[in-house]
Amino acid sequence: MLLEGSDKGRSSLSLHAYKRLCTILQVGIITELDSNTASNGGEETSLLNQLCTSLCKLLSSSTNINLLNDVITALQQSMQGKDTSTLYEQVVSVASSGSKDGVGMIYPALSIASNFYPTTSNNDEQQEEEEKLTTLFTNTTFSLSSIIPTTSINTSIPYIQTISNQSTITKLLLPIITLKIRSHPDKVLPLIEVILNSLVLGSKVGISMDGEGSNLLASLVKHLKSSKVEMRNGAWKCLILLAQLNCHGTTSSGDAATSNGGAGDNVDKGGEEKPSVTSTICKLLSTAGTAGLSTSELRTGAYATLHGIGLYLLQSIDNFDESNIKLVEGYVNQVLSALSISLPKDKNSTADNGMASAKEIGINSLLIWMQLAKKVGSSTTSCEGYVKALDYFIEPINKYNVKDGEFRFRMGMLIVPDSCPGYLSDIAGIGGNGNNNSSNQAVVSGGESFLESVIVDLIEKKNIQKGLETIVDASIKKHSSSDAVPQVDGLL
Repeated sequence: MLLEGSDKGRSSLSLHAYKRLCTILQVGIITELDSNTASNGGEETSLLNQLCTSLCKLLSSSTNINLLNDVITALQQSMQGKDTSTLYEQVVSVASSGSKDGVGMIYPALSIASNFYPTTSNNDEQQEEEEKLTTLFTNTTFSLSSIIPTTSINTSIPYIQTISNQSTITKLLLPIITLKIRSHPDKVLPLIEVILNSLVLGSKVGISMDGEGSNLLASLVKHLKSSKVEMRNGAWKCLILLAQLNCHGTTSSGDAATSNGGAGDNVDKGGEEKPSVTSTICKLLSTAGTAGLSTSELRTGAYATLHGIGLYLLQSIDNFDESNIKLVEGYVNQVLSALSISLPKDKNSTADNGMASAKEIGINSLLIWMQLAKKVGSSTTSCEGYVKALDYFIEPINKYNVKDGEFRFRMGMLIVPDSCPGYLSDIAGIGGNGNNNSSNQAVVSGGESFLESVIVDLIEKKNIQKGLETIVDASIKKHSSSDAVPQVDGLL
C-alpha cells in the first residue's frame, strides 16, 4: 500500500498512524539515496521515485501542516552534508506528475523540493528552479475548473514561504492571482488568502503598488462591496495582508525595501503618488453614496482593514526609519479624518454575522490609529485627523441623550477597549499564526498611559469637564428623590 500510494483506508488513519508511516518512508528514502549514490542509479532510482510519491500522497491525505514540517526537518537533518540534487530531482518529478495524476500530492512535493534546492553559487540557476516550481504551483492551483480545497493548498505553505526572488512574485504569481480573482472571485479568494498569509509569515519579498500590485488592490477593494459576507470578509483579510507585503516591497526602480505599513512605495518614477491600501480605503469611506460604502455592512470590511493595518504598524513602527515615520504621520491624519466622518453613520452596536458590529470595529480602528498618532510624535496629535477623533468622543457629551446610549458606548470603548478582537486572530503578522497574543493585547488596549493622555487632550483641547458636569448634575437632579442607585450614563 505504501509504495503503490493507494488511497484505500487512508481516510480512517489517525495522526499517530500517519506519523509512523511517514517515518518509515523517510527512512526508506534516505536508505535509497545512499544506495543510489553508491551504485550510480539504476533500478534504485525507480524505487526512490515510488517512495517519494507515496510520501507526498500520504502527506496530502493527512492535510496536516505540522506533520509536513516535521518530515521536512527530519529529511534536512538526514541530508546534512550530503548532495541533495537527487532528492530534489525526484520530488520535482513527483510534483510534475502530481499536476496531472493527483492534484493533492503536488503541494507537499513542492514544499519538500523548495527546501532542497541543489547547492549552487549561481543565483540565476536557483531563481530558474524557483520559477519552475512556481509555474507548477500556479498551473495546478489556478488552471483547474474544480475548486482546490484550502486544506489541500495548506500543504504548499512551506513552499510559498521559501520564495525569495521578487521576479517570481511579480512575473508569475501576481498576474495569475489578479486574473483569477476577476473571473472566479468566489473560488480563489480563500486560496489567495492562504498564499498572501504564507508570504507574510515566511517570505522576505513583497508586493509593490504599481502594475499588478495596484490591479490586485483594485480587485480586492471591489469585493468589499459584495452582497456576500464571505466575499467581503475574504477581501478585507487579503487587503490587510497585501498592506503588510507592501511593507516588504521595493520601489519600481529596484531600490531597497521600505517599511511603512501599507503606505508602500509612495511615488512612482513619474512623481505620481502610487495607490496604497490605506489611502484607497480612506477614499472609499469618504465617498458619499453608492460609489462609496453606503451601509454599515459594507463599511465593516473597511474598518477591519484599517484596524489590521494600524495594529501591524503599531507593532512594527519601532523598526521604521525617519522617512517612513513621516509617511505614517500622513496616513494617521488621513485615517483618523476618514473614520471620524464615517463612524457617526453607524448607529447599531449589535454584533452581526459572528463578528463585532461595524460600529465596534470602527471604534477599535479609531483607537489604534489614535495610539499611532501618540507614537509617531506630538505634531500628529495636533493634526486635523486627531482633533476630529477627539470631536467624535465629545459629541455625545455636547449632545447628551441618555436614550441613544452613545455616551456610554464611545466613552466605554475608550476606557475599556476590546483587548482581543477575534476577527483579526487568524491573520499573519498581527496576532494570528502563533504570534504572541499577550503582547498583542497590550498593544490593542493601549494601556493606562494612552487613556490618560487622551483624557488630558479632551480636557485641555475640548474642555470636556463642563459637559461632564452638566451630565452628572442632570443625573443627580433626576434621581435625587430615589433610594435606588441610578444606572445612567452620568455615573460612568
